[in-house]
Amino acid sequence: MSAFRGRASAEQDVKAQAVVADYQVQSLAIHAELGLADAGHHLPMLRKQRTAPGDEQFRRILQTLLDTDSTATVMQLTETD
Repeated sequence: MSAFRGRASAEQDVKAQAVVADYQVQSLAIHAELGLADAGHHLPMLRKQRTAPGDEQFRRILQTLLDTDSTATVMQLTETD
């Protein structure tokens, strides 16, 4: 039972991360499209979201939200040193 609960919890975490990433990516795109100077303020949050699940999981989340080029752009913008 606890293995199932752990798996279900992990799936819920991924879904929650996807929802937050979706909001942040949409907001970033809107701000950038409007030419607003504060578009970059979404990047620190997206970097944290990328770090939490790891690069591959974050990329999979982005691929459900974006096309290939946009996914690559967000991955590049959220790289950490």
